[in-house]
Amino acid sequence: QLTGLVFLAGSGLMSLSSGLGLLLLGRFLVGAGVSLSAISESCYISEISTAANRGRLVSLNELGITLGFLLAFIVDYTFMDMTSGWRLMFGLSGGMAAIQLVLISFMPETPHFLVLSGRDLKAIAVMKKIHNIGGVLAQREVDKIKAEQKLERDHSCSFVCSSEDNMRSRLMVGLGLVIGQQLSGQPNVMTYAGDIAQAVGFCGSTLSALATIILGLVKVIATLASLLLVDRLGRRTLLLMGVATIGVSLAVLTVTATYQEVHEGVAHQACREYQNVSETKSVSMSAECPPSPLPRHASIISFIALVTYITAYSVSFGPISWILLSELFPLGVKARAMSLGQAVNWTTNMVV
Repeated sequence: QLTGLVFLAGSGLMSLSSGLGLLLLGRFLVGAGVSLSAISESCYISEISTAANRGRLVSLNELGITLGFLLAFIVDYTFMDMTSGWRLMFGLSGGMAAIQLVLISFMPETPHFLVLSGRDLKAIAVMKKIHNIGGVLAQREVDKIKAEQKLERDHSCSFVCSSEDNMRSRLMVGLGLVIGQQLSGQPNVMTYAGDIAQAVGFCGSTLSALATIILGLVKVIATLASLLLVDRLGRRTLLLMGVATIGVSLAVLTVTATYQEVHEGVAHQACREYQNVSETKSVSMSAECPPSPLPRHASIISFIALVTYITAYSVSFGPISWILLSELFPLGVKARAMSLGQAVNWTTNMVV
């Protein structure tokens, strides 16, 4: 609920800003809200899920993120040619934050938080409701939570980095995954999807915006595939397949960029205005693609590689990194480990 208020404040500032300072302040608030919500939602899901459905629930969270990307691309396309359309774009995100704030008020606290607050009876009631189990089983689960939380109080924050229970190795695996997420470059690809679409041949703002919607749809479909496969094929298999495909896709993009650089002097040249001189010698400016000596298939191959790259990430790194973070650590240190993972994730994003 706190992050909902932060999102409202940030989107309001951006939508109504009269200068760069207010726009940046609003963007800073939204960024803070993203980080806070990413930590809290991951912990919430891990605390209400069971071992049998945790993979699907965490993947469902990733699906929500990809749907958000797709909606954002559609909104951008809708208002791109409207005067001050950017204000409406930011304003609509505030509307989504308000809806989220209302819906979250209907969600129960997790049994883990209720036990921590000394409200055992309420924790049992919530456990019965969310897992559809009887009172005896609910009581056992709450007793198990109490035992795990006692263990947590016996450990300091540094326990997550200790060699006890192989915790240090677990942390290295978890942090390695979230660092790999960002070093794959995928979050930046989605941020600059419009520019990249223009660079591979979707010239003009309208075509590039349509291309980003296509990329958003691909991301949603791939995340749905991960949702169906993650508990069947396993985390490791999907990760290995995804990382291998990401590597091949990036290699293809590098080759096509080098090919274009050799022929034109620039790599993946974005659309640019160029002079079009007709037979009557009249000069006009066009925002379409300038004539290129490159065969058309180079741009097509680049776009296919881009789509494949996004698909591979959405099946593997995207959801599985957070699934493993929620599974690698015992309940007593899970919240700390996931918070550290988010901090490292966003720090690596800043470096990239």
